[in-house]
Amino acid sequence: MDSEEVISDDVANLAYFKRRREAEDGVVGLKAKLEMGQRSELWIEAQEQKVEFERLLEEWALYASAQEIFAEVLARVERRFNRRAKPHFSEVSIVDADVLIDEIVLDPIVRDCAGVTQFRLNSTRAIGMLYWLADRCFVKWHK
Repeated sequence: MDSEEVISDDVANLAYFKRRREAEDGVVGLKAKLEMGQRSELWIEAQEQKVEFERLLEEWALYASAQEIFAEVLARVERRFNRRAKPHFSEVSIVDADVLIDEIVLDPIVRDCAGVTQFRLNSTRAIGMLYWLADRCFVKWHK
């Protein structure tokens, strides 16, 4: 990406995720979503992990190819969470829901990004992505 031309605006695919969706249920923001999902004890850690992802996103903000990578990974996180993990939350304990999130969403994302040499997407940054998406009303733990 060193030889890539820098850009001044977000690419469209990433801009989609940077906007804040309207919360149909009125539950806005990460803290409120954690509380509604009975995960309020995660607030401080979740906020720190969200900020860690925001730093990574900002660090690579000027590179179109990096933005496209982030947009693709965010799309995968959102889809896997909402379509494959969340439908089971009402059937399992919170601990088991977290296992589902790890197995269905986070672990595959970290593996998928292992080949990206420009930046390292570890488990902390991967869950930071999930919290970042929750803050923007793309995912939620409650019905």
